[in-house]
Amino acid sequence: MKKIAITLDIFDQASKIKLKGDTLLSEADDLLLKKRKLSACDALTIAVGKILNLPILTGDKDLSYMAEKIGVEIIW
Repeated sequence: MKKIAITLDIFDQASKIKLKGDTLLSEADDLLLKKRKLSACDALTIAVGKILNLPILTGDKDLSYMAEKIGVEIIW
């Protein structure tokens, strides 16, 4: 397993993903997703996946929905 340094660029990207995620979730067709907010941890996970071009292994619906919307591969 490789350690990943969380840089300011990753934090910046995560904050943008968090804001965009909350908006996209509120506009989702799925009523359960529509009432949710993207967690900061989910946003950080998506940012790492996006910046480092890594897939995300998850069963989390919020995280999966948002990651797929911005082009990060989900495995599960």
